[in-house]
Amino acid sequence: MNRVIISILFLFGAIISVFAQFSVLGTDYEGVSPDRYSNMDSVFVVKFTDVAELKYNTEDEAMFVWYAYNAEGDKKELYREMEPKTETSLPLLDKSSSGYILEADGIETKSVWVFNYYDFEPVINYVEPYVSLSDSCNYIQLNLGKIETPMEYEPYGYVGLPFEVEQKFHITYDSTYFNAENNKYETEKIEYVIPNKAVDVIVPSPLTNTEYKLFGNQFSIAFNDTVKAVSDTVESFAVETHVFGRVRVREYATNEKDRGEPESLEETTDENILKLEGSAPLNFEALTYSSQAAFHYEWCVSKDKSFNSCMIKSRDKDFRYAFTEKGTYYVQFQVSNDAIVKEYGGIDFGCTQIREFQVDVMESLGDSLIQIPNVFTPNGDGKNDQFKVVYRSITDFHGRIYSLWGRKVFEWKDPAEGWDGTINNKPAADSAYLYIIEATGYLEDGSKKKITRKGTVSIVR
Repeated sequence: MNRVIISILFLFGAIISVFAQFSVLGTDYEGVSPDRYSNMDSVFVVKFTDVAELKYNTEDEAMFVWYAYNAEGDKKELYREMEPKTETSLPLLDKSSSGYILEADGIETKSVWVFNYYDFEPVINYVEPYVSLSDSCNYIQLNLGKIETPMEYEPYGYVGLPFEVEQKFHITYDSTYFNAENNKYETEKIEYVIPNKAVDVIVPSPLTNTEYKLFGNQFSIAFNDTVKAVSDTVESFAVETHVFGRVRVREYATNEKDRGEPESLEETTDENILKLEGSAPLNFEALTYSSQAAFHYEWCVSKDKSFNSCMIKSRDKDFRYAFTEKGTYYVQFQVSNDAIVKEYGGIDFGCTQIREFQVDVMESLGDSLIQIPNVFTPNGDGKNDQFKVVYRSITDFHGRIYSLWGRKVFEWKDPAEGWDGTINNKPAADSAYLYIIEATGYLEDGSKKKITRKGTVSIVR
């Protein structure tokens, strides 16, 4: 799934295309909200002036007179209606920029300014990413090579600096975002809108290899004038990660169903470090999802919140560990890009993100327990299809199953797992089988004990 993000860096005035009374006929046009201090009624940017007309509608009939004026204050009558009307129109002067005054019944006057777009068409030369910022892991700078002619207008009789139409330029590029619904990074198109005065803009570092495209202003886009520049491809080096953790709850139970299922995965963040707890032995699991530039993974389990030393280290992407001793533990995950093995033109692009967990391991829930069934029915009906033990407060486990002739047919080291009644992926014969189970468990006082169980289990289909 793709998505589009539009971000407006600067916004001065709003573009509107429909006005209550003035409009343009014969060509494409864009209306611009005049500066409120200008007292202008309308400002238009038209695609062509030589084939267009300026039109005015009103509910009440009036005698209309059209005038043209320029920034120097020169005013000239252009057209006069000879009878009262509710609408009037005037061919536009074929000029790059001109002001118009409409007089109604010799009293009310309204003023309009019109720009010919192609006389103000921007020149787009280049867009150049500049990645050597102090915070380049989060942001890069774009240098914009563009030339635009100011679009200035003045009310009739106005004395002072002219008002200016804000030209907004567009930058687009591809990045990725983390879709929490399916735990995947997916493509998104980012669009920034910037004003004409900007020559440098700061944007987030992309999470995928991308190129930047600089388009013309809002009028270029409206008139399908695809002036643009495209940068060289920028290789992704920023790193983003989402890390989720959970533990398996051990309940004080005497049957398999009540033994406890894994808790749901929850994310740990900088703002909210995930705290997990449970009785020993506590199985901890963490899953990570990182952006394209992720290269180096490192886990540290410590009893020191500052992580000055690690009890356990791992460089796997995901992490699983069984806490067997009571206490508070801290788990840290670091993900980095490949700057440690790759040259980036002499620039240090070592980007890292860190996520942490707190794991509180409590006393075990009483004496250890292993209960073993003497029969199971692997017939695919979803009931008692596996040979599994019921257990509590078990830290080490090793189980083996043999045929009556001494052949080992199954072996497992996780008490939560079991035998499905197959040998080499084929159904085992209905018969009795020998099992040997060796484990280490807890007593209520926290001490450990060795447990050995031997017996037979029968397959009945």
